[in-house]
Amino acid sequence: MVDLEVAGFSDSQGPDSAKLEMSKERAQAVRAYFVRAGVPP
Repeated sequence: MVDLEVAGFSDSQGPDSAKLEMSKERAQAVRAYFVRAGVPP
């Protein structure tokens, strides 16, 4: 078994709530990519 951690960052533009939502969407997209590539969740 391999653990995979994906980290990212955002700039300081815009409200925190919008940045949090964008971060969640990006994380979900990365997870979906790996699942489609055959990496088990």
